[in-house]
Amino acid sequence: MNDDQIEDLKQYFAVTISQATTEMATKSDLAVLQSDFSTLKGAFSVLQTHVDSRFDEILDSIAESLSVTNDSVDEQMSAHDLRITKLEQRTAH
Repeated sequence: MNDDQIEDLKQYFAVTISQATTEMATKSDLAVLQSDFSTLKGAFSVLQTHVDSRFDEILDSIAESLSVTNDSVDEQMSAHDLRITKLEQRTAH
């Protein structure tokens, strides 16, 4: 092999390696991705806290609504019990 052939072979290898590695991420690309990931992780944490807070508010609201409804039902049942007792007393006489 002469020097021209060796130079051609070197250029061929250089071009082939360059083409094969163009899609690979560089260290700076990875640093940017890591920074973006950290930012997204922080934003997700804030969003998760907000969602948890809203979920707790909704659950508290549901519990309060059920409590009010249950109190109303209890009052109605007490009133029915009182009326039934009065009716039973009337029919017993």
